[in-house]
Amino acid sequence: LVFLQRMTSQTCSHNLKQAAVDVYSERGWPAGTSLYERGVPANNATLFAQSDIEFLANFWAVSPSGSVCVFGCFPHMCKQRRMSYFGVHKKELATLCVTNCWHDLRSQLAIYFILYAISAFVFVIIPLVFVKIEVIREVATVKGYNVGTALLRGLFGLQISTGATESEAYSGSTYSFLQYQAKCSTSA
Repeated sequence: LVFLQRMTSQTCSHNLKQAAVDVYSERGWPAGTSLYERGVPANNATLFAQSDIEFLANFWAVSPSGSVCVFGCFPHMCKQRRMSYFGVHKKELATLCVTNCWHDLRSQLAIYFILYAISAFVFVIIPLVFVKIEVIREVATVKGYNVGTALLRGLFGLQISTGATESEAYSGSTYSFLQYQAKCSTSA
């Protein structure tokens, strides 16, 4: 769960540089950081200075045992932006980072909404098809038409029987709205 990941998936080490290496050794440094742009390998803490990991400023804390822990939500991608703080007109260069939690949350929500939309569509369409089949079957039986042929023709919007007049041949022409609603409650 993304909401709990910040505190539950911490990575701890004896100093911040080593904790950063432990977090980024398999992923690589976040895009937009100086370490990423210089191509510094993320598996050795001696290859960079403490100032190179300033992007982690708000993403770590010292644990009660004295070790340095990087939170489970850590920078995934960073950008340099000029920003003014508290209404000051002077714009300073700031590093803004998107965390892995934000990235995961966006993808999880996108998948959820796509699946929800598909399931809502399916659970609206399937009952409508069932009702239409029942209506066509009932009309074909009452009028003495071949039920199989009537179903195939009626589901594609064609006349149920080629021998009937146009006003009698459509599946809904002999069904009132009230009858259709009654069929909906029993079939869907």
